[in-house]
Amino acid sequence: MDDRILDDSFSANGVGFTPEIQKYLLTTAKWAKFLSIVSFVTIGFMVLVFIFAGSFLGSSPLGGGPEMLGAAPVLAIYAVILMIYIFPTLYLYRFSTNIKRGINSNDNELVTTSFLNLKKCFAFIGILTAIFVGLYLLMIIIGLLFGGLAALSI
Repeated sequence: MDDRILDDSFSANGVGFTPEIQKYLLTTAKWAKFLSIVSFVTIGFMVLVFIFAGSFLGSSPLGGGPEMLGAAPVLAIYAVILMIYIFPTLYLYRFSTNIKRGINSNDNELVTTSFLNLKKCFAFIGILTAIFVGLYLLMIIIGLLFGGLAALSI
């Protein structure tokens, strides 16, 4: 990491953001906190749906019998989606709380931690996006192959 001073308004002693940058970061923190809280509420609703999904699928996911076997793959996928969704939400919430505390207390370590959490949030979303783009391409290729095979068999 390069320790050069990028601008006269940045310093090595504490958080050296200009007042305008601090204002923008505090506004960003408010929106990040709002979005993360909405996401946590959404995750809560998704957990409730997961718990009560068994009644829609024929049995309770917490204590299902043999009839639950058909719903198990759907519930497993749903549980994976829940687990994936919580990580970027947690990183975004940590960014919002740490950046506000760091700027208000002029704590460079808190600001660094907040940006680390923001980096993790975007890295997680970026990797997830790359995985889904790859899966979509794979599905398109498989669809074209099977479509071509079906056309040849007619």
